[in-house]
Amino acid sequence: IGLATALRALFTRALPVGSIALKPLLLLSLAVLAFAFIVERGGLAIAVVALVLIASAASHSFRLPQALALAVALAAFSALLFAYALGLPFPILRFWG
Repeated sequence: IGLATALRALFTRALPVGSIALKPLLLLSLAVLAFAFIVERGGLAIAVVALVLIASAASHSFRLPQALALAVALAAFSALLFAYALGLPFPILRFWG
């Protein structure tokens, strides 16, 4: 299948590729890095809120009240699922101390 796909790509005329959307690419990368940095220092809930808010800012239709509501709901769901239901040793809230 791979060889057939490569040969087809060599012998067909391709459509031009559009420009790369740098803002979403950078914001999504930043969101993942922020989550990785914050989860150990601030806890799961704060890390999820940061992840959702930064990733939501990558959208053209970003609205802060909707992003905050989603962030709080996902943080609560993550805390309930990972720490309580599955019993994983994630700190829910931790202060840099």
